[in-house]
Amino acid sequence: MHAEFRSRKEQLEKNEELRKLLDEAQAMRDEASRHHDEVTKFAELAQEYHDQMIGTFKMPIRLVLRPMLLTRVCEGPGGRR
Repeated sequence: MHAEFRSRKEQLEKNEELRKLLDEAQAMRDEASRHHDEVTKFAELAQEYHDQMIGTFKMPIRLVLRPMLLTRVCEGPGGRR
């Protein structure tokens, strides 16, 4: 089986046009892989910034609204106790 594989590989390598097409196809795969890596990097950054944005939007709720709500609950109905 190895001998058959080597024989076919040699035949393919001797075919100049086919070898050129295979080289071009490999170059395109390499370029696509680089683009995919870039897209992945930007997607990760987008997620990180999105998480920061959500945290920023929630901050006023934690710092302002919750203490106000707790104060009102502690005061009870009708004002301060």
